Amino acid sequence: MDNLIPELIESLKTGFVDKNHILLKKDFLPELIVNDSAHGKKVLTTIDKELRNCEEFWFSVAFVTKSGVAALINLLQELKENNIQGKILVSQYQNFTQPEALKTLLLFGNIELKIVVSGAFHAKGYLFKKRNFYNLIIGSSNLTANALCSNKEWNLKISATDNSNLINATIHEFQTEFDNAIPVTPEFIKVYETIYKAQVRFFKENSVSIDSFENKIPEPNQMQKDALKNLLALRELNKNKALLISATGTGKTYLSAFDAKVFNPKKFLFIVHRNNIAAAALKTFRKVFGEKKTMSIYQSKNQEIDSDFIFTTIQTISREEHLSQFSKTHFDYIVIDETHHAGANTYQKILN
Repeated sequence: MDNLIPELIESLKTGFVDKNHILLKKDFLPELIVNDSAHGKKVLTTIDKELRNCEEFWFSVAFVTKSGVAALINLLQELKENNIQGKILVSQYQNFTQPEALKTLLLFGNIELKIVVSGAFHAKGYLFKKRNFYNLIIGSSNLTANALCSNKEWNLKISATDNSNLINATIHEFQTEFDNAIPVTPEFIKVYETIYKAQVRFFKENSVSIDSFENKIPEPNQMQKDALKNLLALRELNKNKALLISATGTGKTYLSAFDAKVFNPKKFLFIVHRNNIAAAALKTFRKVFGEKKTMSIYQSKNQEIDSDFIFTTIQTISREEHLSQFSKTHFDYIVIDETHHAGANTYQKILN
């Protein structure tokens, strides 16, 4: 510990203050970790090195693929034989994580594997414990072969003591998400594999890639076009309520945004069961509507009732002190996401 602090301070001077500061040892130098084939650099190389020298490790990634696990498979086997413990947190976000990757990771008894099954979990970071300090890599790289070897990725690697504010905050954030996630089991993978295969088939049949939802201006796919026609037909029959049932990952939130754009409500309400889902829904609607409508998250501490589009949770809006903020005719379009998460009486109270 006596040598660690001075070395960290000297590394910080070079990394954050003056690149010309003379540094005798570069073990703790902050680094930008990228894939650069011209200079023989890979994110994988750094992660490989960190794993070989760690006492414990934590991964937090949105997506994990079979190719990503394969890139580390031999090293993971060595870690298992040396009883190096690790925790890996992945996400079911957009159902992109591959079941085969989960199956492979589950073979390693030294790794505790969990998955976030709701919300737009997109955190990516790699933490390695080494005696009384940690190395943290945080940035854009998921646990996929492309992200580790070829994609244009930016990641920052820093070192800090086990008593630093940054490391304690990182561990706390990881552990909070890890505690709220569910364990990956053979039973979970069996169910998830059905969902994953159905989505792959859907995207293939409709010529839609997952990336199109995040990186391109969204347009309705064939399922959404058919549903929009049905909704229009219901309106022509003077119906003002509809129930949409569709598989996970087929774009129900985008569909509601497309239909809202057709209807063009003056005041719109989107009800979900968790705040992070409300935030994700707002992001989706913003992609569809651009800046044409004002949008906000309605919470106990943030009551922006004048926005054109309001996104909130059923737990908040069903309380009388919040519901009374709006007249019965305030909203001319209401979307209720995942209606099974609350009783019929609760929703009837809102709709009436």
